[in-house]
Amino acid sequence: MIKEWDLLRAIACVSIVLLHTTTWIISLQTPVENELYTFLRLILCFATPTFILLSIIILANRYPDKLPKKFWSSRILYIYLPFVAFSAIDALNRMNEIKGFGEYFYNNVVLGRFTGWFILVIFQLYFLYWLITKFRWSRWIIFPLGIVASYIHFHELLFSRDFYETYALELRITATIWLMYFVFAYYVGRHYTVIAPWLLKGRYVLLLLVAASIYYLYDRYEALNIIVESRTIYLVPTVITVTLTILAWGQLVPKLKIVDLISRYAFAIYLGHWQVMFYVAKPIVDTFEATYIRIPLIFSVAIAGSILFAYALQHVPGGQFVVGKIKHKKKPRSQRDEQQVAVAKS
Repeated sequence: MIKEWDLLRAIACVSIVLLHTTTWIISLQTPVENELYTFLRLILCFATPTFILLSIIILANRYPDKLPKKFWSSRILYIYLPFVAFSAIDALNRMNEIKGFGEYFYNNVVLGRFTGWFILVIFQLYFLYWLITKFRWSRWIIFPLGIVASYIHFHELLFSRDFYETYALELRITATIWLMYFVFAYYVGRHYTVIAPWLLKGRYVLLLLVAASIYYLYDRYEALNIIVESRTIYLVPTVITVTLTILAWGQLVPKLKIVDLISRYAFAIYLGHWQVMFYVAKPIVDTFEATYIRIPLIFSVAIAGSILFAYALQHVPGGQFVVGKIKHKKKPRSQRDEQQVAVAKS
């Protein structure tokens, strides 16, 4: 794996955990109207689109012309089944006398009404990629149409207001809203060996573009009262510029153990952190009054708990179908060679 991709995945992962940490704190106490605090939470919303975007970058880079035979089976087993498993876990945690397990589970699996909703989007984009590669669809036709479809979806231009209100839940997970990200990620992944050196050369310019995109987001936030939500067109410039900036500067960052750890467990953390918070957030908020203590504690326990849960299930038969397949850290070449020599001598 290219190391700056690992860094991008790790940053996106911890950002979404931090965002949801603040969500829990707000929900458990009297909300404080703080414009800067809310805007910072909006910036953190870049994380989920970035995670989706990185999935397509990797796909386009590894399989530019044809998907492997086991592509669908492996992703159903190690991505979709964990999504179903955590849909059930979330339903068990939230079920009550008003709404039972079945209703929550249906809403999670079909409508993506929990933190794992992005899996439904990723599979739709996987399917689109499969169609493009299998039937050799012209990208000069499909991609412009995709960008137009995203613009129409973002601005609710095609149907009546009643339609958008009636099918609001379904439209939140429809792939059309993500097609402009798909187009961007496709070209970055397919041509990454060419793009990467240019990103490195323009890394300082990218920092300015990030600042400009955040200023634009803040301007829209003040003018339009944008809610804290990753599915808004005004976040697109921030997502794209932050992604490119991390890919640029990440080429200069040495491999770090913490980045490798978060990256390898990122999928399990994405699915599991909210469920950990379900049990630890309230006791922490009740015990500590200072926000500067609450946030690091909830954040750290959520990440550690998700990793430990995933690590434990990797050693249980069928555990990979719950938390996904965790890639084992590769041993240094010299260490592998020593082990092979030892085995040969024995």
